[in-house]
Amino acid sequence: MPTVLRRVVITGCAAGLLAAQLLLGAGAALAQEAVGVPAQEPQTAGEKTSDAPPKPDTQDKASEEAEKPPEPVALPKNLAVEVELARGLSSRLESVEKAVLRVQDRDNELNERLPTIDKIIADAIKAADELRPDRADLKSQIDRLGEAPKDGESEAENIASERSRLNALYAEVDGAIKSAELTVVRGRQLLARIQALRLQIFRRGLLTQSPTLLTPSLWQDASKALKLAGGELAAISDDWTSRVRKKFGLFCLILGAALFVGVLLHVGAHQARRRMRHLPMAEHPSYSRRALIAGLDAPLRMLPKIAAAGIIYVGLQWADLLYLQVGGLADAALKAIVIASAGTAFTTSYLQPARPDWRVIDLGEPTAWQVRRLVRYGIYVFAADVFARTLINVLALPLSVNIIWVSFVCLGFAYLFLRGSGIRLVQLENSDRPAIYVGGHLFRIFLFVTAVAIVALVLTGYVAFAHYIATRLVIVGTAIFLLVIFYLANRAIATAPELGLHQHADSEPTMPIEFRLRIARGLSVLLDFILFVIAIPVLLVALGVGPNEIITLVNRALYGFEVAGIEVSLVKIGFALCLFAIIVLLTRLLQQWLGGTVLHPRRIEQGLGNSIRTGIGYLGFAVAMLAGLSYAGLDITNL
Repeated sequence: MPTVLRRVVITGCAAGLLAAQLLLGAGAALAQEAVGVPAQEPQTAGEKTSDAPPKPDTQDKASEEAEKPPEPVALPKNLAVEVELARGLSSRLESVEKAVLRVQDRDNELNERLPTIDKIIADAIKAADELRPDRADLKSQIDRLGEAPKDGESEAENIASERSRLNALYAEVDGAIKSAELTVVRGRQLLARIQALRLQIFRRGLLTQSPTLLTPSLWQDASKALKLAGGELAAISDDWTSRVRKKFGLFCLILGAALFVGVLLHVGAHQARRRMRHLPMAEHPSYSRRALIAGLDAPLRMLPKIAAAGIIYVGLQWADLLYLQVGGLADAALKAIVIASAGTAFTTSYLQPARPDWRVIDLGEPTAWQVRRLVRYGIYVFAADVFARTLINVLALPLSVNIIWVSFVCLGFAYLFLRGSGIRLVQLENSDRPAIYVGGHLFRIFLFVTAVAIVALVLTGYVAFAHYIATRLVIVGTAIFLLVIFYLANRAIATAPELGLHQHADSEPTMPIEFRLRIARGLSVLLDFILFVIAIPVLLVALGVGPNEIITLVNRALYGFEVAGIEVSLVKIGFALCLFAIIVLLTRLLQQWLGGTVLHPRRIEQGLGNSIRTGIGYLGFAVAMLAGLSYAGLDITNL
């Protein structure tokens, strides 16, 4: 009975709920009819719903479609390549910047990054220059379409689509140009940052105080390291000897070829030098003849030694006998031989201590012998230092060994400088220039002060600074000596028509002496200019500037640099000066032609003719000035 009663109760509740739902639905229908709103009916698939307001999600989609930026326009193939290249330079520079941060404490690796940055800057400048004409063309096409319609105005659909396409292209090209220009600025800033880092490393290395030769622990560490290095050097020697035994026949052939070529060149060079000095007019040779013979004598002296060493080096390299540490030592040995051979050859050829009549630089007796001896010793010490420092690096010897070796090298240079300051300079008998005599004594004082400074730095522990001073003085002195030699050769060319060229009495003159003098002087001016161009990198290298830094300076001169916000290009300035000179020269030629024809006094009054010629000269000068300034990059439109 209770079960039946529960079922009745549940059934009654369900029926009541169903009745309540039906009543609520009927009330809602009556309310819609009362306010005039028709009841919604289910839509069929073919019925339209345009009268119904859009749903909220439909409105959002419409607004998103309206605000969505236009799709990027496809660039022409050649233009797309240039734009992609300009934009890709930024990522290349970013990778170099990260590499610089990783190696900011290592000078050599920082120096290796300079050519890469220069290449990126050059590519960025080139990319921007190639894209600027395309941007100008797009701008002119947009201007052809007229002004863009203002708010509320409309234009033809094809014009609007073309304007949109051209604007998109212009934005792409303009963005690529700006990206390339920004890459140039960032690249130059990175170069300046690298130079600052290298300068800090250089200063830190020079001013680092190390143990001196008077420190016992320095010698103890060095002796232990040398014992270990001796074993390592013996192992390297044994390994190389075993390889040589396997190719002993080829090794002997290489040495024999080098010996044969060296002896042959030595005999031939000796005979050639003797014949040059026994030519006619060799008793009292002129200055031009002495300079010419010295310029030929020096290469003949050094050629046999360098050729023999080069044959041995190339032969061993070809036989695969120069590997790892042996290859590094061979490179250093070849470099030392070249330095020693070239230095002694040039010193002997131009000082000529045994032949006073053939001296190009006549220092008198016995100064010539003393100077040649000291210079030779200095060259030998420098060559030995080049090889020994390479050996220390190859064997990875500790700092103590390097300090001891560099200290002895510095003291050796100081001794040579002291000996040089004690040489008595005799004023030349044929010299009427007392400035040379005074300059020689000032140079002696300079050598003495330098020697004392080197000794003081070595004894106080600043060995790197002392070594830098000694080697820079030797290298700079050698560079100046070579430049002076070439300058004297240029002067010899200028005076050759007067001093070195003589004709027999019975022979007719082939060329007037005045004409020959003009040619010789013009050639001398050209050679002086070439010497000046060569002297700049030579002196920079002598002062310690690396080849990569010189290339960076050359690139800045070629592609321009900023001074007070103004872009300066030495190449443009040079071409501007040439353009100015050409226009002025043409103006002078025009004046001369008019003076001999139209403006001749027989055809026109002399005062009027002179006035016209003067006016033409002023006009040509003004045109040349404006053309030069415009080509150099200065804006003259507001003048």
